[in-house]
Amino acid sequence: MRGCRSALGIIVIALAGLFGASAPATAGPGLNPAAYCDEHFFTAETTGNRVLEAYWVPMRYIDESGQQRLIGFPIESRQGCISTLARGLRNGAVESGRFSLPATTAQCQYLEETFGVTYPFVLYGQFEARNRTECGQILQDLLAVLPPPTHGPPL
Repeated sequence: MRGCRSALGIIVIALAGLFGASAPATAGPGLNPAAYCDEHFFTAETTGNRVLEAYWVPMRYIDESGQQRLIGFPIESRQGCISTLARGLRNGAVESGRFSLPATTAQCQYLEETFGVTYPFVLYGQFEARNRTECGQILQDLLAVLPPPTHGPPL
């Protein structure tokens, strides 16, 4: 399971292009997901000198040591950001297992456009995605059970 956690950390970094960023803003009660997403969209240079335009949401996950962590997590589509906040925002953050399918399929589109991923595509040598929707479903499932490792992704 530890190898899978490390592999997910690599995929999360590749998919999301996470890099040095300020701590995510907390989202309070009565939040308007569309307004929040619009306020938290920015373009930045990622590790590897790639440019990433994304909507940043606060993601809560449990690290390998069992500690609860909070990071800023980029979503490449406005619809994915809005639906993720509407679906999973609780106590100022979205739990890692509550990202919406539009959010994770946007991650797959990012993989296709940035890294040339084509289908069928196999994640971890065992999860085959035949199209973008299946890729999004796999990523959704992986985020739910294998959050980023203790020391990454970097903020």
